[in-house]
Formats: sequence, C-alpha cells, structure tokens
Amino acid sequence: MGDELKNLPVVQEVDAAIVKFLSAAGIPDIKTADDVLKAEEIRKAVRMQLALIDAKLDPFREAAYKAYQGWLGLIKAQRGKLEALDAALVKNVRAWKAQEERKAVEERKRREDERLAAAAELEEKGDVEAANAVLEVATKEPEKIESTVKLDMRTFGDKWHAEVVNERAFYRWVLDIAPPDAIELIMPNMPTLNRLAREQKDKLSIPGVEAVKE
Repeated sequence: MGDELKNLPVVQEVDAAIVKFLSAAGIPDIKTADDVLKAEEIRKAVRMQLALIDAKLDPFREAAYKAYQGWLGLIKAQRGKLEALDAALVKNVRAWKAQEERKAVEERKRREDERLAAAAELEEKGDVEAANAVLEVATKEPEKIESTVKLDMRTFGDKWHAEVVNERAFYRWVLDIAPPDAIELIMPNMPTLNRLAREQKDKLSIPGVEAVKE
C-alpha cells in the first residue's frame, strides 16, 4: 500500500518539490549574525513547504479516513449477517436441548409413577417382598444431551433397542409369569441396600434381605 501511495501523481509532485527544496537549502553553519538570518529564512521556507504538504495531501487523508470508516462499516455489516445466523442456530439448539430435557424429566416421572403403582399393587396382594424388589430396582437415567450435536452417517439404518413403556406390566411379568432367571431383569439396587445396611445394621428389616457384618 505504501508504494501505491508514493506512485500517486500528487504525492510525486510534493516529493519532487521537497527534494528540490532540500538540495537548494542545505544546512548552513552558524558562525555569524548573517548566518542566523539565513537560517531563519530557511526555516520560513520550511514552514511554507509544510503548508504545501498540508494543502496538497490533507484532502486525501480525509478522504482516506472516510474510506477507511466506510470499509470498517462494510466489514461489520457482512460479519453481522453471519453472526446473526450463528446466534439463531445457537438459540434453536438451546431450545431443542431444553425441550429434550423436559421430555426426559417427564419420562422419568412417568416411569417412577408406574413403578410405585406396581409396588403398591403387589403390596395390596400381600407380596411385600416383590413390592420391595420393585421399589429398590435401579432405573437407568437418560443420557445427558451433549452441547454439540453431531450427525454420524453410520447411524442410518435399522437398529433396535428395548424400551419399557409399562413398568407395572413388566414387573408383573417378571414376578408372576417369566422363568425364574428373569428376575435378573430387575436386579436389586445394591448401593441403596448397602447404605441401608450401614445405617440400620442388624435392625435392617427388608424381606429377603439380611444385613451381614463383615
């Protein structure tokens, strides 16, 4: 950019005038009063050259500054379009995540209500052990929604997974109909049972469970 400015006609004109002035003026030695007067004359001529520079180049400096401000405005406007899109995408992703989290909370509540209802039904039938087994069953929490959603092409195609849609029916099948080894499907929540054993020790009273001293 510096070379381009130097090649402008007005800049070349000013530069030529300054070179000519400097070559003629020189720097005199000050030895006498006349030399002082000569130096003052040269300084006067220097101020005239400075005024020439201002007169010739200042208008271009103002125009360049306005162009610079305009260029900054253009850049800001172009960036603003993309930043607005980015902000809209972030807003939509956050809204989707919030909705999915609400669904997960509702689903956990629905399953917990079904589990409690199934336990209550078993207890009414007198099967307290089965009711406690249902109450102590460990339920898997839904996976946390990641902040970045990635589309993996390998996920397309037929895939299958199990989903408990009616816990009461599921527990009834395990306890009343299914083969004995199906009880593994509702394994006891051992961390909770161990905590109760530590707290209650030999006072622990849960059908089918004993507190064992190590």
